[in-house]
Amino acid sequence: MKILVVVRQVPDSTTTIKMRPDAKDIDRTGVKMVVNPFDEFAIEQAVLFREKRQDVQSVTALIVGPATAAEALRTALAVGADDGIHLQDEAFGQLDELQTAALIAGVVKGSGYDLILLGKQEIDLDSGQLGPALAEALDLPHVGATVKLELAADGKSLLARRRIEGAEEVVQMALPAVVTADKGLC
Repeated sequence: MKILVVVRQVPDSTTTIKMRPDAKDIDRTGVKMVVNPFDEFAIEQAVLFREKRQDVQSVTALIVGPATAAEALRTALAVGADDGIHLQDEAFGQLDELQTAALIAGVVKGSGYDLILLGKQEIDLDSGQLGPALAEALDLPHVGATVKLELAADGKSLLARRRIEGAEEVVQMALPAVVTADKGLC
């Protein structure tokens, strides 16, 4: 089994954010960038699977971003990812989540990943669309905002639990699949 974890880099939540004069983005001068906290849950879950299951061959971290995004990729590797993919081009800075999903899908389609994990949303943009868009681009099933994830003993399906208003929803699906992580996953 091969696991891919999509990692994103976001401004640290304690950083003071200012808009650029052109109002098209934030001014990133002096802004400390960190791994998106929801993506950290996904990394940790992938590494736990690899440590507990003999059928997990590898955990690969992937990030789309400028040269400075390599720091977030190094964090994923330090936590326990086996290898990393850094998609870097100046043009990628202008991509929205749908375009980013299409880019990632184009790179990983046919690579044999059985499970693709990522955070349910970025703490800066807060839209939560990358996971569902990536699942759609790869034509894979998706379950979002997962707080507990179990792989079947045969490695062919998963059981995901997610919080809904006043209850917990349980979703079972075949692999390969895309799963987004919520707080409490690990």
